Amino acid sequence: MMIEPILILLWAWAIGAVVIDLYTPDWIVNSLGDSLTETELPGLCFLIGALISFFVGTSWGTMAIMFPLVVPLAVNVGTKDNGDIETRVIIHSIATILAGSVFGDHCSPISDTTVLSSIASGCPHEDHVATQFPYAVTVGLVSVIFCDFCVGAGAPSIVGMLVASIVLAGLVFGLGTRVPTYTPGEDGKDGTLEEDVDPNGMSPFENLIGRRIWSEKYVDDEDLEMPSTANVNDEESTKVAAETAISSE
Repeated sequence: MMIEPILILLWAWAIGAVVIDLYTPDWIVNSLGDSLTETELPGLCFLIGALISFFVGTSWGTMAIMFPLVVPLAVNVGTKDNGDIETRVIIHSIATILAGSVFGDHCSPISDTTVLSSIASGCPHEDHVATQFPYAVTVGLVSVIFCDFCVGAGAPSIVGMLVASIVLAGLVFGLGTRVPTYTPGEDGKDGTLEEDVDPNGMSPFENLIGRRIWSEKYVDDEDLEMPSTANVNDEESTKVAAETAISSE
């Protein structure tokens, strides 16, 4: 199990060495150094890191590729006319490299963590990727808008994180739907759903407009009436069996 991550790290380091030997950072600095601003660089680093990590399937490899390219560019962008270096730009760019790499690796269907998660949970791989992707993209977009572009434009970082948290909380409670807890039965087959939660409920936004958009029905409407019918049949069967046993005695 340790061979794969070791090979990934070795290949990532090899790519990083090739990038340095080809003077790629110098070329990027000379090409983009004058056109990028402090506002654009962090968000651009996140998006590029996310794309590379998504298609490569490794966050470590993406970091090894991005750091030699972005750090010199961040130093050039953060250097003022008087020669002073704005360390905030460098720190912000490094943070977006880490965030973008982890974000793309989390969403990537070829990532080792995604594959192992689906295997460990017994979930079909394509279902695992499809269900986690909307949540990750939502958090990523909100983070880029409020924590990268807005903070890069000069807003305090604490304000950006606070606004992003409020927006995410509003999305969860306004657009989210409660999912009932399923408790397996003793035989491992028949179980029960949480009674206080409607398995076919809609989000508050959908209830407001009176239309189902993204909420799915977990249980068919016909199946919701089956447990009570089954219980009645079981009670009748038990009663008949008890009467038969008594009459035979």
